Amino acid sequence: MSPITFRRKMIRGDKSVGQILGEARVRLECSLAEAERATRIRHKYLRALEEGQFDQLPEEVYALGFLRRYAQFLHLTPPAVINQFRAERLTAEKLGIVPTAIDHDTPVLTKLPLNREPRFVLTPKLVWLSASLVVVIGVAGYLWYQIHGFLAAPALDLASNTAELSVATPSIAIEGRTTGTATVTINAEPVTLDIEGNFSQEVHLEPGLNTIEVAAKNRLNRETKKQLRVMATYPPVQGAVPTVDQQG
Repeated sequence: MSPITFRRKMIRGDKSVGQILGEARVRLECSLAEAERATRIRHKYLRALEEGQFDQLPEEVYALGFLRRYAQFLHLTPPAVINQFRAERLTAEKLGIVPTAIDHDTPVLTKLPLNREPRFVLTPKLVWLSASLVVVIGVAGYLWYQIHGFLAAPALDLASNTAELSVATPSIAIEGRTTGTATVTINAEPVTLDIEGNFSQEVHLEPGLNTIEVAAKNRLNRETKKQLRVMATYPPVQGAVPTVDQQG
């Protein structure tokens, strides 16, 4: 039996699509600028095709259209070039690599991170949009506050913290505060307000139980009412004319 022998065979790697395109253009003695004018394909896309920069190309349907037109211009067989281009692109996607630069001898590959997190980039446009949004929200909030305040009944706060009082004097000072545009009455009698909506009015009391009604009303006739029950314990003045209630 003769001994088993092994023969070595040199395997030459096939050229990439980019190398094929570039060499074909050189054979035609054509620059990229001349190819751009002839094919009406932008210079950057022609360079991306020759250098295998898949990430610099448009969507696949447009990239294949450019490749077909460029192959025809270079007197190459478009279907063969397109098939190899698809194979190279598929291989790059499976390996997670994207060719970024290819010279006539050695392809240079750069590996991309598989789980690349998106980065937040602050741009002038984003700043302008954010500022505009803040202004819109502020204006909307202010208008809502104004409309709500206009439609709602006016606020009415009395200085007295209790609704029932007992005094030994023939009068009492009713003090409080309301919305500046409201009108205030005490027992249906108008009361003067200052510019901040404060008021103070002296009210005469009859001996015994007195009911005092304080009302605040806005321009839409929305009204807020509060009552005070005041027991006056001072003795009747001698010789005073009795009131209708006292006569009864």
